[in-house]
Amino acid sequence: MVRNACHGCDHFPTDRTFLPDIQRQLAETQSLAATRQARHTERYGEPMSGTNVWMEQRDAEIRSMQLEILALEAQPADSTTVVRDAGVLGRTGYQDAVGASDSKGASLS
Repeated sequence: MVRNACHGCDHFPTDRTFLPDIQRQLAETQSLAATRQARHTERYGEPMSGTNVWMEQRDAEIRSMQLEILALEAQPADSTTVVRDAGVLGRTGYQDAVGASDSKGASLS
């Protein structure tokens, strides 16, 4: 899995051509977080807390990628418009601003 720390960066530009890559990376990151959470629960008898540094960073990446996907899906299918900093609100510290649901009803926070 290739990690990209740029998803929450306010200088990160992307366009619809990268939508499949971001969707794949989101699914991989969610799977990785779930696997790590399960292993932690097996070992310690409880899930990692929301203040666990590793989990906090994965949650921020997930929120940022979800926001990028929403922004890219809002573009026309043939759009070449560059979307910049769509994932900024997913960064740690911006959770309250991202508490809404996406178009599929999934929580973004």
